[in-house]
Amino acid sequence: KPQILLSEALKRYKADRIAAKRWSEGSAKDIMSTLNSLTDVLGDIPMNEVDRQAVRHVRDTLLQLPRFRNSKRFKGKTIQEMVALEPDNTVAVSTVNNNLTNISSFLTWCEDEQLIPTNPAHRLKIKEEKPETEHRS
Repeated sequence: KPQILLSEALKRYKADRIAAKRWSEGSAKDIMSTLNSLTDVLGDIPMNEVDRQAVRHVRDTLLQLPRFRNSKRFKGKTIQEMVALEPDNTVAVSTVNNNLTNISSFLTWCEDEQLIPTNPAHRLKIKEEKPETEHRS
């Protein structure tokens, strides 16, 4: 069975979610912006190369991104260029976990569509360390 590229799987996923009325056009735009980080980090690779190591690399790269990616310092730069600048203020763990939720949903769909054997993003979220002041009394 010939492998499709990541970009093609993302297009099919978006079309399927909209056709099934699971996403509105607005939510599709937001979710796809996070899913496009897959191709931004990994390149447009065949789906059979999207494995646990690749998804872990995406997660670790997202953790290194600046919090304000549209500031003058980072605007117009690729993800790799932003990471190379070693930003002081990086995205929150909760933001990365939200991205991982979207990535995992996409990869579960890919599994269901038999594009990949299993979801390599399963249980890859990061445990958040909350400051003592945020714990419930």
